Amino acid sequence: NKTRRQLDHVRTSLIKGTKRKGELIRHLLLNTEWDFFLTVFGECHRGGHILWPESDPGSAIPSDALLEVYQAVDQSLNSILDSIDPATTRIILFSLHGMQTNMSQEHFVGPVVQRINTLYRQKSLYESRPAGRRSPILLMRNYLPAQLQNAIARMVPVGVRDWVVNRATSEGYDWERTPALPLLADYNGYLRFNLKGREASGSLQKDEPTYQLYRDWLEAGFQDLHIADGGTPLVGNLVETAEVFPGARSDNLPDLIVTWNDQPPATAIESEVLGNFAAKLDTGRSGNHRHEGFIVVDGPGKGAAEWQSVTHIQDLASVLLDSFLKYRAGKV
Repeated sequence: NKTRRQLDHVRTSLIKGTKRKGELIRHLLLNTEWDFFLTVFGECHRGGHILWPESDPGSAIPSDALLEVYQAVDQSLNSILDSIDPATTRIILFSLHGMQTNMSQEHFVGPVVQRINTLYRQKSLYESRPAGRRSPILLMRNYLPAQLQNAIARMVPVGVRDWVVNRATSEGYDWERTPALPLLADYNGYLRFNLKGREASGSLQKDEPTYQLYRDWLEAGFQDLHIADGGTPLVGNLVETAEVFPGARSDNLPDLIVTWNDQPPATAIESEVLGNFAAKLDTGRSGNHRHEGFIVVDGPGKGAAEWQSVTHIQDLASVLLDSFLKYRAGKV
């Protein structure tokens, strides 16, 4: 989480960056020869995460901060479009996804997996062995104030930051006794089974009954979670990633994706099997992703059937490529 001063700085930086980017793009459009020109305004994304308005009257987020960022982007887009002749140039404005109030419950994933694993060990042959050591990096990540962590992160090279994040994710486990672990995420929960033959020190053998027993236990544990006081289920679905995203590299993805039940971030949840949990979303992200995006097409061929067929981000690349190849072949 950020102070009001830090949030003001984010807003100011995004607005200045948007204006400068617009000037640079306009310069390149007018002073270079190009067949295809692509540019990205990431300010909408960063602003959407950090400056999304909150209903809390005590929120540190400046009033209308995100609106001001959006207005700056609109002004830059206006100057860019003034540099393009829509009679001879196809213009495609799109967003691959949208933003909304942060509805993530990801802050519970780590504690829930840890308790699932602990209870599973108590029911299995693991119980006679000592637990793994505690990770000093993970302890610092959990207990050092976020503002201090951010200050340190800004002073060290990116490689050092990546090393700390990697250690915080993977240290402190007794891998031979860890059947699954949570992966870093920002919205949904990501779970990975510690499989023999795939991981360096695997715990579960996929073709043995132990794997299915543990998997059933884990899935039942997540599905039994409810928001305290209201009783609303916390979890929407548990998605098997390999079924939804099959391919040669699907093993590099999380094995299960935990989706949420479209509720504001909870601070307390309960389960008849796993017990109670208390945690707070402290990522400093008041906004987060939503599935819906948009695409607007203008210029020659804007009414072509292929543009009407774009209903998913997976459709966009192939239609863009096909359109560009037709242009290069003189068919547009």
